[in-house]
Amino acid sequence: MNTTFRTLLTHLVLLLAFCARAQLIDVHFTNDSWGSGNGGGPPEGPPMSGAAVLGGSGDQWNNIAVNNGNGIPLMFTDGSASSVQLAVASSGGYDVNSYGGYTQFAGTLLDPLMECYLFAWGGGATIALSGLTSNAAYTVVLYAAADAVAAGRVTQFTINGVTQTSVWDGISSTLIQGVDYVIFTQVASDATGALNISYNGTNSVDINGVEGDINGFQLTETSVSGTGIPGVSLGLYPGITIQGVVGHRYIIQETTDLSDTNSWVTMTTLALQQPVQLWVDTNVDASLPANPRRFYQVLPGP
Repeated sequence: MNTTFRTLLTHLVLLLAFCARAQLIDVHFTNDSWGSGNGGGPPEGPPMSGAAVLGGSGDQWNNIAVNNGNGIPLMFTDGSASSVQLAVASSGGYDVNSYGGYTQFAGTLLDPLMECYLFAWGGGATIALSGLTSNAAYTVVLYAAADAVAAGRVTQFTINGVTQTSVWDGISSTLIQGVDYVIFTQVASDATGALNISYNGTNSVDINGVEGDINGFQLTETSVSGTGIPGVSLGLYPGITIQGVVGHRYIIQETTDLSDTNSWVTMTTLALQQPVQLWVDTNVDASLPANPRRFYQVLPGP
């Protein structure tokens, strides 16, 4: 084996070993203040365990029974204590089975996670994390699935000024990025080890008016503290090569369902900097088993 190649391979293995040490934190909100407070459901939904987009079958979740609170300690998925604390502010909690409602996830391993959620009315709500590694990079997966009658509800999640959108379709029973979850990669904690997440609704689809929802989230560090070496993970990301006129704008859209002509979602509007240009969808890691097949189209822009 070539010595240079062997050295590079050794370094890569070491980096991947460091990355594997990063631990996962899973949080599920079980509060049903709205349903129970109005006589329509139980005070708390079922606890979640196991895998979602990240993790494995034996993972332990932090099942949080409050809809507002500070200084809530969080554990890792192996049950060991972490230094991370949670502060949450919302308009309330809801179990989809209240008032005779239901979720398409019923009967699946993901039902506990998707059955309950916190909701934000008006100006939105926040989730604040403290006790993280300072100035470190994290991957954050945020879940947003409501009851079946809330099809079309849009929730916007923002971390460090970057916003991603989830549009609940009311019929999904599997994890679909952009429908019932979004994923942020390489988001940084600040110098104090804090990371803030905000979420809000953008439209009105039922009697509740404008509402944004969050069922829970997963968090893992993607850089290795104290080593001077970044964490390394391998991913597969779809790329689109666009050939066009420099300076012209092109709209890139994606869907998971070609049979639904109204399901196309605009990912970005790209102004070509060169006649042939590559665009990569870094929000979709095709190596993750929960990601569905996706289709893309490019349209002339404004």
